[in-house]
Amino acid sequence: MMPEDRAKHRRRRGWVRARWTFFEGRMPSPSGAELCGNAAIAAEDGGSNVPGTDAALFAAGGLASPGSPPLPPGRPLKTALWFRKQCGLFRKAILTGGVIVGLLAVPMRVKAADAQKEPAAWEQQARAALERGEVAEAQNLAAQKLSDPASAAVAHLLLGVLDLRQQRHSTAVTHFEAAKALGEQREELFLCWSESLQKLGRLAEACRLLEKELEQNPSLPALNSRLADLYLALGKPRQALRYLEEVYRQGRPNAAVTLRLASARFAAGQDYRAVELLEPLVGAASSANLLLQIGKLYFRNLLYRKALIPLQRAWELSKPSYEAGMFLALTFFQLGEYASCAGFLDQIKPDAAEELDYRTLKGSVLARLGEWERARRELERGVEAAADRADGYLNLGLFWMERGDREKAWELLEKGSWLMTPGTKVVYTFDPRQTCDGLVLPKGDVAVNKDRARFFADLAERFHKVHHWTSALELFRAALEADPRLKAPYAGIGLICPELGNPDVGRSFLAQGVDLYPAAADLRFYLGTVLSALGRHEEALSSFLKALELGGPNPPARHWLFLGIAQAAGNKEKHAEAKVSFLRAVEADPQLALAHYELGKWHLKNGDPEGAEKSLQQAIELDPHLVGAYYQLGIACRRNGKSERARELMAVFQQKKALREPSSRAVPAQDRLTREP
Repeated sequence: MMPEDRAKHRRRRGWVRARWTFFEGRMPSPSGAELCGNAAIAAEDGGSNVPGTDAALFAAGGLASPGSPPLPPGRPLKTALWFRKQCGLFRKAILTGGVIVGLLAVPMRVKAADAQKEPAAWEQQARAALERGEVAEAQNLAAQKLSDPASAAVAHLLLGVLDLRQQRHSTAVTHFEAAKALGEQREELFLCWSESLQKLGRLAEACRLLEKELEQNPSLPALNSRLADLYLALGKPRQALRYLEEVYRQGRPNAAVTLRLASARFAAGQDYRAVELLEPLVGAASSANLLLQIGKLYFRNLLYRKALIPLQRAWELSKPSYEAGMFLALTFFQLGEYASCAGFLDQIKPDAAEELDYRTLKGSVLARLGEWERARRELERGVEAAADRADGYLNLGLFWMERGDREKAWELLEKGSWLMTPGTKVVYTFDPRQTCDGLVLPKGDVAVNKDRARFFADLAERFHKVHHWTSALELFRAALEADPRLKAPYAGIGLICPELGNPDVGRSFLAQGVDLYPAAADLRFYLGTVLSALGRHEEALSSFLKALELGGPNPPARHWLFLGIAQAAGNKEKHAEAKVSFLRAVEADPQLALAHYELGKWHLKNGDPEGAEKSLQQAIELDPHLVGAYYQLGIACRRNGKSERARELMAVFQQKKALREPSSRAVPAQDRLTREP
C-alpha cells in the first residue's frame, strides 16, 4: 500500500482501530447510496420514531444484515409505488442493493400557482385506476387526452409516470419533455423526470434539470431533496449538502431529515457539525430505532465512544434486539473492551440467518480473551452455519494462522478465497499488542512453495489495504517462509513495522528487498519514507531520487511529494528545492490534497501567506478531513489580515481535533510529517 494512500486513509485518526472488513469495499465515509438510505426513515409521529431501517454493518461492498448472505449488487429488492388520490400526488421508492434510493422525505406538492386547481375528472379517474393497479385503463384515459390542447400536458405527464413505473425510461423521458414543452410545471414532473434520467445513467443531466428549476423556485423542499440524492449518487456529498441544508432550513426538522443531513455533513468532512446536529437528538430520543440509527452513524464514522451512548439506550429499550446488541458488541470490540463485548454477546440469541456473523464475532472476541478452545468451537460453528460463504473459512483460517498451524490456515484461507464476494466480512484480528520485535530477515533463498507464497502475499495485501496490520504481518511472514525471494512481503513488512512502532525493523526488510530487486522503484520509495520517519533525511533523499530515476518519464505524484518533504526537512539549499518538488507533485496529480498542503506549509514558512492561503484552501477543498490544514490556513489568514476568518478556522481545527483524539492511537512519525500543523 502506498504511503500516500496510507496517509489519506489515516486522515480520520480513529481509522486504525476499524477491523471489520468488507472486501472489495471501503469503510471510511458512508457511500452516497447509504446517505440516500437515511431518507427511508419515516415516522408516524413526525420523525421521532424510526421503523424498520437497514441492518447494515457497513456501507461497503453492498449492505448486508448480520447473518444474511451478501446481496448481488444492483439487484432491485422491492419497489413501492403509490398515489395519493386526494391531491394527485406521486411518490416512488426503489430499494436497490439494500439501500433506499430516491425516496422523498417530504410530500410532493404542486406549485403555488397550481395549488388551487382541481384535477380534471379524467385525471382523477386515471390516477384512481392506477392506484387500483389497472394500468391499461389509466393509460387509455391519458392517451385519449393527447389530442386535447387543454389536457395534453397532464396526459404526457401521466403517460411518463406509467412508463417510469414499467421501467420504460427512454419513453418516459420523451413524455416528460413533451409535458414541459406544453407548460406543465408541477414538482411531480421534475421528480419523475429526474428519476428516469437517473435510471438511464444520465445523472449529470438530471442534476442540471433540477438545478435550473430550483434557480426559479428555490423553496421547493422535494426538489432540493431529490437533487441532494442525485449528488450523493454521483459521490459529491459537498454539493448535496447545500440542498439538504436548504431542506432542513425550510421545514420542521424531524428525525429523518436530521439523520440525512448529519450523514451528508460527515461525508463532506464536517464531522463536528454532524455531531452538533445529533447530540440534541440523542438526549431527546425515546425511540429504540432512532437511537440505533444514530449509534450506527457514529459507528460508521469511527466515533466509537460517541456511539456507545445511543447504542446502549437502544439496547435497553429493545432488548434482546439482535441488531442493537450486535452493533453494541462490535463497538466494544473496536474499542478493545473485549470483556464487555463478550458480555453483550452472551445476551443475544441469533436465529439461523444470523448465526455466521454472531459466531464469527464471538469466536474473535474469545480469542482476544485467551479462551482459545471456546474461540475455535465458535468459529467452527460459524463455518457450519454457512458452508457456502467465505466469511467463516477466512476467520477460522486466521485463527489457525495465529495459533501457528500453517497447514490448517492454508486450507481454510484458500477455500475462503474461492468463495469471496463483495460483502465478505472478516472480523478476526490478531493480538493488537503484537509488534515486529524480534522479527528477523529470512535465511536462505530457496522457494518451498511459490504458489502458496503468492497466495499468502496476495491475501496479506488485502488486509494491509484496510489496515489490518497484525493480520497482514503474519500473512506476509508466512509468504516469506514459503518463498524468501518474493518481493511483496519485503514491501509489506517494511511498511507495517513502522505502524507497529518498529521503524528500524521495517527499514531492514525494505533494504533487503532493495538488495534483491535493485531496479524496483517502489521499494526505493518505501525505503525513503521510513528513512524520513527515522530522521535520516540525507539517506531518504538519496532513496527518493533513485526511485524517481527508476520510475520512468512520468513518476507518481507521491514520489515528488515525499521528495519535497525530505528536502523541506534538510538544509537551507535543500529547503528551497522542496518548492519545486511540491509543484511537480501538484502538476502530476492536481487532486492530491497532501501536495497542496505541503506546498501551503512551504509558502507559510517562507513568508508568503497569500500563496499559503491559496494552496491550503485547495487542500481543504480536496480533503476536508485533513485536520492540520485548518490550523495552517488559520495562520495564513491571520497574517493576511483576515482575523475573523482565522478565528473560525482555528475553532474548526480545535473541534475536529477534539472529536477524533479520544479514540485514536499514537500517530506514526511519517504520518506526523504530513498531518500535524
